[in-house]
Amino acid sequence: MWGYLSLLPAFLAFWATAGIWTVFSLAVANKAVNLTEGFPYISRCGNSPPQSCIFSQVLNLGAALAAWTCILRYHQLRDWGVGKWPNQLILWTGLLCTLGTSIVGNFQVRRSRPAQPWCTVVVLHTWSLRSASAACEWVVAMLLFILFGLFAVDFSSLDGCTLCLQPGPGSLSPPPASPISLKVQH
Repeated sequence: MWGYLSLLPAFLAFWATAGIWTVFSLAVANKAVNLTEGFPYISRCGNSPPQSCIFSQVLNLGAALAAWTCILRYHQLRDWGVGKWPNQLILWTGLLCTLGTSIVGNFQVRRSRPAQPWCTVVVLHTWSLRSASAACEWVVAMLLFILFGLFAVDFSSLDGCTLCLQPGPGSLSPPPASPISLKVQH
C-alpha cells in the first residue's frame, strides 16, 4: 500500500501539468485567448466554458492530492524527528495553500491581472510586459508541479508511518502505549 502512496506526488505533478496545458490548448482552440496579443495568464485561460470546467476539476483534484501529500510529508517528518512546531507550521501552510487552490478553481472571475501576485509577475505586469509576466507565471506553476513530483523520491522509501495515540478529552481509560508502529506488508 505504501508503495502506491509514494507515487501520489508524481501523479499530482503529471495531473496538474497535463490539466493546465489542456486548459491552455482549449482556450486557444476556442479563441478565449488570442496568442497574437501576447502569452495569456493561466487564470485567463480558465475563465470561460468549457475550459473553466476542466480548470476547476484540475485545481480541485490537484488540491486534494496536494493536501494528502502534505499530510504524508507531515507524518514522514514527524517520524524523522522534526520538531512539532515547525512540522505543524509546514503542514498547516500546505493545507492553507491547497484551500486557496480549490477556491481559485471554483470561483473564477474574468481578470487581466495574474491570479497569484508573485513579485516578479507583478513587476513585469506593471511595466506593461504582460507576456513576460504571464510566461513567469507559467514557469513558476511548472516549477511547483516539479517540486511536488520530487516528493515521490522522498516517499519511495516510505514503508509505513507511526500512529501516536493520545487521550481525548473525557476519555475514561488511558490509550495503549504510544507510539504504536503500524507496518504494512507490500
